[in-house]
Amino acid sequence: MTHRTEIHLCTTCPQGNAIGTALCAAEPDLATLILTFPCLGGCTRRARASITAPGKWGWMFGGLTPDAVPDLVAFIHLWRADAEGLVPKHKRPAMLRTAVLGRMPPNDAGARFVAPDEAHDPQIPVHQGGTQ
Repeated sequence: MTHRTEIHLCTTCPQGNAIGTALCAAEPDLATLILTFPCLGGCTRRARASITAPGKWGWMFGGLTPDAVPDLVAFIHLWRADAEGLVPKHKRPAMLRTAVLGRMPPNDAGARFVAPDEAHDPQIPVHQGGTQ
């Protein structure tokens, strides 16, 4: 299945526009849609970027610089190659290992919270979190 990839960049930080420009120059034919926003919040780790697609885990990175673009491109390839969008820590490019702010589950994961006192119903999908 082909997923529509979206890369979100914060352009409040000057690095955001530079990252977008460098990303397009590094991988012009990568089938991504770069969307820019005036602020993605979390300004303690300026120059934030996220990557998402339907049915895949999304990722948020912070503290990026244009120097991180080759690693970001490498991560995008790893992420797109995994059906769920999970990239284990040991496979992530070095510069991005410390830049991960979090990952978000697919919005169509079909899982729900199961309280500890509830008996697990095998008919209810409960996501176990995948790899770190």
